Amino acid sequence: TTGQGALKIAFIYDKQANSATFVPIQYNVVDNLASPRLLDSKDRFVTIAVYDKEWTSNLASPNAIWRIHDKRTFNLPIQFNATNGGTSADVLSGSIHMVTWNTGVATAAMAGSGYVRLFFMDE
Repeated sequence: TTGQGALKIAFIYDKQANSATFVPIQYNVVDNLASPRLLDSKDRFVTIAVYDKEWTSNLASPNAIWRIHDKRTFNLPIQFNATNGGTSADVLSGSIHMVTWNTGVATAAMAGSGYVRLFFMDE
């Protein structure tokens, strides 16, 4: 997943092990509190794969199952879900992996729909 000018996958979800591994990579978060966006080091919007939560169990539960939902280049701001006292900047340390997208409003609720697991994908 690495290469010259390529984006690294930031989160790898192992469905069999029910675990997610964070692969460190630096991104710049636009200084816009209303709609923080993830950009790569060259200030381009990243392409991400969106995994929908299949179960309505707690997102922090290791029993949560994820399935592929969509893959696209997001040209709209990505708003981070600041759960567990986190902020959008926490993605740099791998402590947040749920986001809402487009103009969705982040919420502290852990259960329910409307969350995705964030991946950075090579094109």
